[in-house]
Amino acid sequence: MVSLQPPSRRGRTSIKHDAILHELGLEIVSGELATGTVLTLAGLEERFATSRTVMREVVRVLESMGLVVSRRRVGITVQPPRNWSVLDPTVIGWRLEEEASRTSQLVSLHELRRGVEPQAARLAARYASAEQCGRLLDLAVGMRERGRDGGGASDEFLRADIEFHNIVMSCGRNEMFAALGAIIGAVLDGRTRWELQPDYPDATAMDTHVRLAEAIGSGDEDAAEECAVLLVDIAVNELVEAERELRGPGRRWHNPPVQSR
Repeated sequence: MVSLQPPSRRGRTSIKHDAILHELGLEIVSGELATGTVLTLAGLEERFATSRTVMREVVRVLESMGLVVSRRRVGITVQPPRNWSVLDPTVIGWRLEEEASRTSQLVSLHELRRGVEPQAARLAARYASAEQCGRLLDLAVGMRERGRDGGGASDEFLRADIEFHNIVMSCGRNEMFAALGAIIGAVLDGRTRWELQPDYPDATAMDTHVRLAEAIGSGDEDAAEECAVLLVDIAVNELVEAERELRGPGRRWHNPPVQSR
């Protein structure tokens, strides 16, 4: 049964906390609040019409991400990008909301993937269970079918893609690689959310997902690594092309691929 009661005070406070955190985070990563800007708790309380308790918690979270440093008698100082926790999925999300740098941010994240995911794929080919191998193949085949039907930018495709890559990153018995799965998920989510994912994904990429699943299932470490490298390279090329199409006339990349005669 759906409750008709209004949100509790704690619930309302949490919503307000999240909204303030999101707004300040965006202002910092976009440069609207420039490096070296000094804020005060009193000023932030007044601006957002909220309690000191809420603002202290917001500042604590921002500080944990390296976006600000809070010192007594100094205030809350905005930090330079080199101090940010750039691999924090929340920070990634905020940076992707900044349109001017969105594609370059996604390309940088894909370059990180290129250095990590191929090695994770090798380990997956070595250690993945039969259940994990079966799930990878099911996801890959499903994505290929959905992509052929023009569903490459759908939520269903995104969920399958995130699950596929999370399995690749996590089934190789390396907790470091597994922890990076959230970053790849943020990349995939951002690509779809900001309309940089085509409705009709590259056919080679879809086939390569299937080949990667098959390589992991057969224990072929070299083939798994090669497939993972190819997937990242194709993703970068798709991003650049999508950005070009978004800035140019029309949205041709949303149209069905032309079949050769």
